[in-house]
Amino acid sequence: MTVFLRSIASGIVALGAIGLFVIIGGIAILETLSNSAPANSGGVSTDLWNGLIVFVGGVVAAGFGLRLPAPNDPPGGRNPLSGLGVLAFTDHAPLRMRTAIGGVYALVYLLFGIFAVAIWWFKGNATPEMVRELAMAFLGIAFPIVTMYFKS
Repeated sequence: MTVFLRSIASGIVALGAIGLFVIIGGIAILETLSNSAPANSGGVSTDLWNGLIVFVGGVVAAGFGLRLPAPNDPPGGRNPLSGLGVLAFTDHAPLRMRTAIGGVYALVYLLFGIFAVAIWWFKGNATPEMVRELAMAFLGIAFPIVTMYFKS
């Protein structure tokens, strides 16, 4: 497979994964905020959601942990968001594109994670399983993410 085709394929996977994360997570969070009873969970959407939590969270955590500069990064260091983009996207993509994709992953995971933790905190046992799972996963990797981001 050529470099161009790998770039296209990895871009589709990266954008598809974060898109599904936003759609499924957004629906779960909005249903939770609009209903007092927990939303029904289970089935394919819950299984897919669990996989997306691991994938997106793993990209964010591992991306902030990368310290080696990628080939197209400017001399003297790199933006941690480009490391996120390298994990979600191909290394041959332009730096600006990798940084943008990395920023989207970080922002989405951070916002959804904070919302999930807040919902879990205020709703307690009434929190649906899908939202609780995101909250627990977010809390579980928040410390390593923050540590790696500020580590020199």
